Amino acid sequence: MQSVFCILPIDISKQKVMSSYKSKTTDDHEAIKKWVEDRYGAPALIGGIVPEEGGGEMLRIDFRDSSDGPLNETSWETFFEIFDENNMLFVYRDEPEEGEKNKFYEIVNKD
Repeated sequence: MQSVFCILPIDISKQKVMSSYKSKTTDDHEAIKKWVEDRYGAPALIGGIVPEEGGGEMLRIDFRDSSDGPLNETSWETFFEIFDENNMLFVYRDEPEEGEKNKFYEIVNKD
């Protein structure tokens, strides 16, 4: 079993904060996959940085034009296996940003 370490946890109970940024949340695999692929992204992993806290592979999206460092592409099957095992939630925005599709996302723990 692989584990995931999230860098930016969000308290999803603070809906006012999220709604002020017009963010949406989902754990629906098809919705996540469509959002990512509509932005020419692909599922990826990057090595964890805090192993003593249970860190393992971190889930990321590789947009190819980003400067997120070296990402390792993975299959959707592996991505969603880690996503589900770790009770994750996908936080994203749909609104265009200056004519382009918004690529803002976070992968956070539901807890």
